[in-house]
Amino acid sequence: MDPKPLRIENLSFSYTETPVLKGLDLTLLPGEMVVLLGANGAGKTTLLRTVARQLEPDSGAIWIDESDIHSFTRRTLAQRVSLMPQFEHRDTSLTVQEVVMLGRAPHVGWYKPWSTLDASLVRESLETTGMWGLRERTLDTLSGGEWRRMILARSLAQQARVLLLDEPTAGLDLRYQYESLRKIRELVKSRQLIALLSIHDLQQSAMFGDKIALLASQRLLAFGTPAEVLTAPLLEQAFGIRVQVFTNPINGLPTIVPDEA
Repeated sequence: MDPKPLRIENLSFSYTETPVLKGLDLTLLPGEMVVLLGANGAGKTTLLRTVARQLEPDSGAIWIDESDIHSFTRRTLAQRVSLMPQFEHRDTSLTVQEVVMLGRAPHVGWYKPWSTLDASLVRESLETTGMWGLRERTLDTLSGGEWRRMILARSLAQQARVLLLDEPTAGLDLRYQYESLRKIRELVKSRQLIALLSIHDLQQSAMFGDKIALLASQRLLAFGTPAEVLTAPLLEQAFGIRVQVFTNPINGLPTIVPDEA
């Protein structure tokens, strides 16, 4: 069966009386890495949590495998959608490997023995994120960057078709930022996954995003390739700062320089 797109249709969400998203339409294709950009409070995390069904929209629909996400049980949805949150409570008594094993729970079920396949997928995820050597460490011994890499490993171990990643490179040093994004892109391409991730670095967005969804004023301001979206007028409208955009002569990608240094 051919992989199906993720479709978001006329999605609106508000916290009490404060609108966050209004009438958002977005289609994400298998094999595409889509970057969410926008100022703080633009609705990036809200959108990711709504797609994961952690938040209920005021109106609109979200379709995965041509089915409304509300037609799935929590477990079957978790087999299809994985959310890497921006923040999460830490149970410091667990080891890194135990946390990553939790990514297999939607497929195995609670309190059931792990299979050889589960163990293999967990090891692969830990190796992909550079955490295999830290697998026996407890959470209270991890740095912020190591903790983020562990949570990314758990999301990868879940083997979901849709990856929702909320600032996956936050707290990582430069090496692991680029290595993580490169690995995610490789998995998206090789497995024909759908990835929607929020990051703040405009240059990384240009380098790793097949498409960019730019949010501003509760709406989808622009959606397209990095060259189409990372323009001075759109970025000024979204972030409230004047910028100049150049084409990098080495990689041909947009390079953004603020006017107001």
